[in-house]
Amino acid sequence: CVTGASRGIGAHACGVFARAGAQVMGLARSIDDLTSLHTSLQAEGLSFRFAKIDLLADDAIPRLDDLFANFVPDVFINNAGATRPAPFEAVSVEDFDRVMGLNLRAGFFASQAAVRAMLAAPPPGPAIPENARSVLHLSSMLGHVALPGRSVYAATKHALEGLTKAMALDLAPLGIRVNALG
Repeated sequence: CVTGASRGIGAHACGVFARAGAQVMGLARSIDDLTSLHTSLQAEGLSFRFAKIDLLADDAIPRLDDLFANFVPDVFINNAGATRPAPFEAVSVEDFDRVMGLNLRAGFFASQAAVRAMLAAPPPGPAIPENARSVLHLSSMLGHVALPGRSVYAATKHALEGLTKAMALDLAPLGIRVNALG
């Protein structure tokens, strides 16, 4: 399951996993982009399902819980994200809340919904070992350094790196790996 699946890294990840034989579920806000990706992958004879979900919407988590009741991800890729570059002194409350909300809050709770589903359903057969389930957070070099005009984005990616480490400690005993890729 890939969030932010409609474009860029998310769409590419969906293609990579589908070409490797995975059953892929893409999540994003843009139904047009998801439909286009679906058409493209189907033309290659690949399996791809999708759902239009705005991870910032009030109903996002219940919708994810419903989705994961029927599609338990073995791999959850927290990819949805945004940036609104601005000098520190010019960052608006709206931009701060939007970037923090999508990059950190939405990713936290979407990952939590995926992990709940993973823990509720055993892996499907011997082809998937118990420790094969994982959560992958798409981070950035800005999770380790900073650039001018990217204070909010850098803050979210630093926080995501810390979240990854804490989740890894909590979930390793339960057979779920957690990593960040930047």
